[in-house]
Amino acid sequence: MKNIWRTENAYETYYINTAQYNVECQQIRVQAFCHSFLQPQWQSLRQSRPYVLVSLILSGSDAYTTGELGHVRRLAGYFHISDLNVLAEDYRRNATETLERYFIILENTAFLQNLLNLFFPAGKYGFYAADVPRLRKCFEDICSLLKKRQPDDVMLSAMAFRLLQEASFQQPRSTVPPTLSQALLYMENHFCEQDFDRERIAIAAGVSVSTLQRLFRKYQHCSAAEYITVLRMQKACHLLEYTRESIGSIAEKCGYSYSYYFAREFRKRFGCTPKEYRRKNGK
Repeated sequence: MKNIWRTENAYETYYINTAQYNVECQQIRVQAFCHSFLQPQWQSLRQSRPYVLVSLILSGSDAYTTGELGHVRRLAGYFHISDLNVLAEDYRRNATETLERYFIILENTAFLQNLLNLFFPAGKYGFYAADVPRLRKCFEDICSLLKKRQPDDVMLSAMAFRLLQEASFQQPRSTVPPTLSQALLYMENHFCEQDFDRERIAIAAGVSVSTLQRLFRKYQHCSAAEYITVLRMQKACHLLEYTRESIGSIAEKCGYSYSYYFAREFRKRFGCTPKEYRRKNGK
């Protein structure tokens, strides 16, 4: 089904998947394909949705500013995967030209997350493609199938798999040692547990604690404990913005036994209390 979204600063053509979706099937669910044109003045809406967005810049530049990264400029050929469920800040373009891109929207499932971990073990979800025409063809094949009156959901899943596989082939090879990649993946899956510590990470990675610390200092430029805190604070910000859960509940879900320690760490990093952050940024 075709749908057009038009505003003063954006023009996007969507082809939406109308096939019946079986949530029990172990496959990639393609929700939609979009051909997008964004003007320099375009600004995102602060929102959180249970989807994964896979995009490729075709022309123009995606220059923008975020609080976390500062000034960023991405050019044609940049491939990116983003989790729309953890969008934590506004996105304001400061480019001087129109941005043209393709993107597909995927249902964010455990199956998809496991697949992404397999294809991108170092967690590198953004890079300049080595062969843009091949990736572009993968996007366009998905679009062609969605244009049909009765799209084949299984075939769409196979095409999405091919797109992610092609991207994994084209990603720059990681310089991070396999042991550190294994440690990072383990941390992302367990950082919310309250008894989580360096010893558990080292065992999961198959190295000593001292070796783990050395790897983090060399490749991540921080300690393992600091990296855990960053993961916890990212989740805390998301929960404060998009839920009405109590501060104590959020502290527990982010791996803190006591809300006092959580609030102290939060103020140390953001200069305000969790309540003040929610008052300013909550929806």
